[in-house]
Amino acid sequence: MIIGAEQGSQENTTADNADYIFDVSTQDFEEKVVKLSMEGPVLVDFWAPWCGPCKTLMPVLEEQVKKAKGAVHLAKVNLDENQQLAGMLRVQSVPTVYAFYQGQPVTGFQGNQPASQIEALINQLIEMSGVQLEEEPLDIDAMLEAAQQAIDENQIDGALALYQEILQVEPTNASAYCVMAKLLLQQNQHAQAMAMYEQAPEVIRKTQEYTSLGATIELLTAETKAPADGLEAKLEQNPEDCETRMAWAE
Repeated sequence: MIIGAEQGSQENTTADNADYIFDVSTQDFEEKVVKLSMEGPVLVDFWAPWCGPCKTLMPVLEEQVKKAKGAVHLAKVNLDENQQLAGMLRVQSVPTVYAFYQGQPVTGFQGNQPASQIEALINQLIEMSGVQLEEEPLDIDAMLEAAQQAIDENQIDGALALYQEILQVEPTNASAYCVMAKLLLQQNQHAQAMAMYEQAPEVIRKTQEYTSLGATIELLTAETKAPADGLEAKLEQNPEDCETRMAWAE
């Protein structure tokens, strides 16, 4: 869309813009963009109130910048109110987005872009700047609920994967530990389940979940021991009984 002279005020596309998303004018561009870009990448979005594609692009830019949690800033420039700045940067149409780093524009694009392309651009800028993003802490309660839902839907592998992820962060989470052991029993992975039971941390051994796990193991042992004892007795009477021998081996 070609730049026009129509004036207007910027739409606030988000009710709670973070401090790394802000408006910029010709007067404070040096301070808010050029100097700030010496510390990390800054995206500069030239937009106009009359520009339809701008209204589509801006929320996408804001969403992706928020995901970066301050590793990249977003400066929004109302073209109609900052024609001089647009002329200096040779902005010929809106939306136009420049990426500044170390005081210089390093890349950019014109027109709308899908979220995936913008995310890729931001990741490229983060890699260029060497900024390390902090990983969000796991929501353990939400993961436990998701694991239980997976069990209810008979998605056992998915539940096991979730419990494994939880235990990597919280090795003494009794709920994840004991339910995972029970699932392994159900999956006939008895050796692994027994190893978890026998090697459980002391803090887990004191929980009701561990007691329940022990009861489940005792029940399983009782169910399998009696038939085995009966088969062994039959073999003592007739050692050549191949069917009984096979059954006893199983």
